Amino acid sequence: MTRTDFRGRVNWLLWYSSTTATRMWFGVTSILFGVFMHYSSIVDPDHDEYSIMLLLAHENVWCAGFIVHGLALLYGVVTKQYNKLLLLLEGVLGAALWITAAVAMAEAQGSLGASAAGALISAWICVRYPTHAEFKK
Repeated sequence: MTRTDFRGRVNWLLWYSSTTATRMWFGVTSILFGVFMHYSSIVDPDHDEYSIMLLLAHENVWCAGFIVHGLALLYGVVTKQYNKLLLLLEGVLGAALWITAAVAMAEAQGSLGASAAGALISAWICVRYPTHAEFKK
């Protein structure tokens, strides 16, 4: 495989491939993370991974935000809809939640955690969303 082939494949994957599987599994991940955030204070009360997140908002707010984001992703996948409301819920809300969580957790831990991958995925979904042919402006 030449460098040009590799770049072409990566370009196609990033900008032209289907996002359905990514959105579906990320929706499940967001819902599970939201449920976990609801119980974050009793899971490991001595651990301070989520301390900055809990200073920003109550665990129930984080829980609701991540669950709404996950449900919006799953709804968009199941109904095959692309519209401005779903762009706000899937893209903007998701990016805001996951990037805030990644920064807060990195600050509390001193290093990047798994939520940094969530931040990258949500930012990619936010940027990639309007490129779908089915997107209704």
